[in-house]
Amino acid sequence: MKRKIKARKARKRSAARPRQKRVQPAAYPNYEEINYEGALARSVMDHAASLENEDAVALAAGLSSLTESLKRLSYNYGLSVGRSVYRLFEGRKHYRWYGDSIQDLVLFFERLGYRYIKYKILTDDIELIVYRKNRAGMGCSVHSFDAGLMAGFLGAGRGDFVRVTEVSCCNNGGEFCRFTTAPVPEDPFCSDIKTISNMFGSAKSEGMVRQEYQVLVTGPLMNAAYSDQMATIISHLGRQAMGPGKGRISAKVAKKAGDIMERFGFGKLGYAAKQQKVEILLDGAKAKKEFVDISISFLNGMLGGYFSGTLRPKLSAGRRGSYKITMKQ
Repeated sequence: MKRKIKARKARKRSAARPRQKRVQPAAYPNYEEINYEGALARSVMDHAASLENEDAVALAAGLSSLTESLKRLSYNYGLSVGRSVYRLFEGRKHYRWYGDSIQDLVLFFERLGYRYIKYKILTDDIELIVYRKNRAGMGCSVHSFDAGLMAGFLGAGRGDFVRVTEVSCCNNGGEFCRFTTAPVPEDPFCSDIKTISNMFGSAKSEGMVRQEYQVLVTGPLMNAAYSDQMATIISHLGRQAMGPGKGRISAKVAKKAGDIMERFGFGKLGYAAKQQKVEILLDGAKAKKEFVDISISFLNGMLGGYFSGTLRPKLSAGRRGSYKITMKQ
């Protein structure tokens, strides 16, 4: 009888305790859904092309090679993007052999806007040759982001660390840009901002690239550690591109500024004479705050002299993922 009473009390105590639900393991997050660079890479492959002049990428690549630390940051940023691109392709197909993945790497660069790409697979070396129409003479190899992207993609395919070096560059007098995985000396960084400023006086390139490509190459310039210095440099380049300005802005001046902005991928410019204000229109791919800040710095450099001071920006969302920046004194 005593045993039955104890058992009944034990059951009551057990029933009084709050039941613990079994914890379900969290699903592994989809990398492409949470990674900004991966989302841009996916957009390159899955959506219609939004093209820009190739000079936009050349300018960003040159700026990313101004110092040794910036060039290293650009390469490492490319590594991350390259791994994302590999995961994007590998998630849709399973490669039977290593060469298949290299064909997809070439396909990705073709979707970025380059149509003349050759590659060789040797015993211990993979060589990629990219023919570009842009011929901005910067005096050094500037495509550290591209080299990092290749290294990230190839390394993910091999499951090992791969180093890629640009040994010939069309922006350094070469007929083409050549990248290799063989151990070779690395090209020094660009240390002269004047060579980059010369782009504004050179003929417009005929080449066109994906808008997402410019955003990706510009990524290292958005790094918080360089934000203040980069804002000053971008503003200086704006002044170099436009020249000295005085008095009220005119429709002719606004047209020139708009052409420069669009050529180098900083957005489309609008000007209202009565309100003395300008507007920059950026679409969703460029709506990231840091890229907006770069566009604002460039425009302030170009038109600050006409407005006798810095323009104050106001950001507003538009249709279909576009953003409008209204700037006035």
